[in-house]
Amino acid sequence: MLVVARLLAPAAGARALLFTPLVWASLPTLSTLQKGNVQLSTVALSMIAMVLFERRRCAAGGALLAFATVSKLFPGMLVLYLVARRDWRAVAWTAALGGAFFLLALWNLGWAPYDAFLHHLPGLVGGEAFPAFRSPPAMAINMSVPGLVFKLKLFGVPGMSFGAAKVVGWVYTVVVVWATFAAGRRSLRDGETPHVWLAILVLATLRSPFLPQSYAFFPPLWLLLLLAANLTPTPKVISLVLFAWLALNVSWAQDWPSTRGCSRPSCSFHRR
Repeated sequence: MLVVARLLAPAAGARALLFTPLVWASLPTLSTLQKGNVQLSTVALSMIAMVLFERRRCAAGGALLAFATVSKLFPGMLVLYLVARRDWRAVAWTAALGGAFFLLALWNLGWAPYDAFLHHLPGLVGGEAFPAFRSPPAMAINMSVPGLVFKLKLFGVPGMSFGAAKVVGWVYTVVVVWATFAAGRRSLRDGETPHVWLAILVLATLRSPFLPQSYAFFPPLWLLLLLAANLTPTPKVISLVLFAWLALNVSWAQDWPSTRGCSRPSCSFHRR
């Protein structure tokens, strides 16, 4: 966050740093750090990679973005953004180092993990591989776009199956690709690029079949505070920022009493 803040104008960068504790003190950030989930690190690595590209340190940026992409896939939307901006040097370094990571893992682990991944990929993309889609509380905290299908299923809407979720997911993928390419073709003002990168990451993460609220809100929180840093800190602006921050901190724990006394298999899975 410090590295990204330095890309902004001095006044905006200072305000971004002053807002930073709000991100770290938020429930989504604390929950994700407690769980040890890699999502926060992936977002941070991707943003640092884009900063390095801005500074024309393409080898280092390519290494970080390639590692983030082969680890979690969704940072690959930033590669498409670089393609749209015709930053071929950054694209080449990312592709080459992504291939190097692939070969290194293949040499170290063999083909078995890749074979397992390809075998489970349809279930991962469609959601069948996630036990969470058999648990109503887990469906409720899923912030992804395909996850909306299963929320509607809980309300009794017919036809809300894994097949419907796949259709919604691929339609949304087309939207994200279009939005990313359109953002890459725009002329951006100074200090505006970090906002675009984070917006792309937010859109990309929402494509995941399962995106728990615990780490779904970290990129939007960061984006909120970067946007607020560009505004004059009047009482009205501060009040709106704090209201939005509180809205993104609303959390419903899965172990609250809503599932007590439930005998369904999904509930027994949840309790385990």
